[in-house]
Amino acid sequence: MESNTVRVNGTTLKQNVILNTIFRILMVLAPFVTAPYISRVLLSDGVGIFSYTQSLVTYFTMFAALGTVSYGTREISRNRDNKDSYSKSFWEIELVSVICSLIAIVAWLILAVLYSTYTKYLLIFSVLILATCFDISWLYAGLEKYIYTISINLIFKIAAVVLTFVLVKTADDLLLYIALYSASIFLGNLSMWLFLPKILSNSKPDLKNLKRHFKETSIYFIPAIATSMYTVLDKTLIGALIAGDTTAMVGGEEIIKKTSELESGYYEQSTKIIDILKILCFASIHTVVNSRANYLYKIKSDNEIENLSYKTLEITLFLSIGAAFGVTILSTYFVPIYFGPGYEKTIVLLKIMAFLIPIISISGTIGAVYYTPSGKRLQSSLFLIIGGFINLLLSIPMIIFFKSIGAAIASLCAEIIIVVLYFAYCKKTITIKRFLMVVWKKILAGLIMMLTLLLFINLAKNIINNPYIFLITSMFIGLFIYLSVLIILKDKTIKYVFNFFKRKNYEKQNISKV
Repeated sequence: MESNTVRVNGTTLKQNVILNTIFRILMVLAPFVTAPYISRVLLSDGVGIFSYTQSLVTYFTMFAALGTVSYGTREISRNRDNKDSYSKSFWEIELVSVICSLIAIVAWLILAVLYSTYTKYLLIFSVLILATCFDISWLYAGLEKYIYTISINLIFKIAAVVLTFVLVKTADDLLLYIALYSASIFLGNLSMWLFLPKILSNSKPDLKNLKRHFKETSIYFIPAIATSMYTVLDKTLIGALIAGDTTAMVGGEEIIKKTSELESGYYEQSTKIIDILKILCFASIHTVVNSRANYLYKIKSDNEIENLSYKTLEITLFLSIGAAFGVTILSTYFVPIYFGPGYEKTIVLLKIMAFLIPIISISGTIGAVYYTPSGKRLQSSLFLIIGGFINLLLSIPMIIFFKSIGAAIASLCAEIIIVVLYFAYCKKTITIKRFLMVVWKKILAGLIMMLTLLLFINLAKNIINNPYIFLITSMFIGLFIYLSVLIILKDKTIKYVFNFFKRKNYEKQNISKV
């Protein structure tokens, strides 16, 4: 058992988490690294157009993928001890994705032509649907071979960043920016196919299994749609429901801009920061843990599953609660430095959306270690659908009256409801009592950190004139206080994190004893 839990396919859980974190960061690398530049060049309305049109294509890319990412990872993970078996499953599931992608791209081109206001942007975004067809990261996730999703992918991400700085010079270059963004994703996904000869055998797909795979991927597609109702749908509704024009200052001149495009720009920038924090705090951990949990459920290792569940919860809450309190205080100083002038509303949005990070980390952990690997995906899908509809019902009036702030509040309410539902029907793997024992020290540490930062800011804002030094100093002080309080409280996460990065100890110990 020890060999299975500590090292799978030649890599440890620690190495897989690190590699998957790198891969997920690569997925947002170009827009994140270039965001300070793009926000100043394209301005908030240009960013808003990008956000709105991207939200539209996301629905079609979700249909193109159907549920192959989650379902494919599970199937490959469960059969990874048999190369012929997982090779056969791969081609069958990928064929389902190809069929769905062809349908999606035809429907998308029709929409692009009919929606004349944004036709030129929508046509370029067609590349993302093709990119979805070639996305086989789920194969490597199921095998826990994340190195293959990174290697050549990194080259295209770096190239996209460089070309953005070199070629995108004015607000009129929005089309070029969309093209670079889309091309980097397409080429990155395509690069993963170069390693298939090393991974797969010569097993051929059985077309009779396509119906079964389509049914299963459809089940996994339901939560993807539900999730979009309080992520992507927010951006769509902001662009569709907000009417009128707003006077904005550009280069010292007053210019009339569409309010919907400005609000979309503010919301896009705030979600960009939240998304990167999700990746750093829990998304990559959940992906790796889910693959490992699938394997543990197959071999019926109940003790390992329970230990994995609480260790994952400890680490993700440690990271996400610290990030939430930190963003709440420091967004006031971070946004002007990072995005430049004209994004003041993004500060308010970040303060609201910061607490999405720990809330989603909780539901994500429960889903990764219980609902998905235990075969209760339909049950979790129902909860996501309920949360999605509640978000939709709240978002329409909230966005009309409060614009992007209303969308943020509606998302927060929906996520809280989903977490409550997840806990209500997950009494065996993660109990409320043990959850409270895990979380209270981290919340206390976060509150003390926040109060300390407020005191420091009031004392130092008139002493430290350089905004960069002020922000960096505040971040280090906040981190020091947060860690210090957790050490004093003897929080288990400190030991987990220490052992996680202490390779010799980690590889010698069983995952349940780390």
